[in-house]
Amino acid sequence: MDEIVRRLIKPLEAGKRRGYDAIQEVDGVSFLFEFALKKQNESFETYFFSIEELKIDQADEDGEEEIKQFSTIESALENLRSHGAELDRLTAIKRSIPF
Repeated sequence: MDEIVRRLIKPLEAGKRRGYDAIQEVDGVSFLFEFALKKQNESFETYFFSIEELKIDQADEDGEEEIKQFSTIESALENLRSHGAELDRLTAIKRSIPF
């Protein structure tokens, strides 16, 4: 994880966000997953979202969304990993996300 922290810390300190989205199959059902990370003041915030791909038009009702704050980047990354994020895929985000 040290290599990932080294790669992410400079852009996060500069106010950049890092994340990615992916379509993955879970028990034969396609889901959209979104993962993101940013630094806010002295803490790190994570964003996680998932929804069954067929229900994407009902994201407000059927999606699972979580925003959490952590005191260390390592804790934030571990939270994303616990949701299934592949940390080496965290890159610049080109679209808006809710945080």
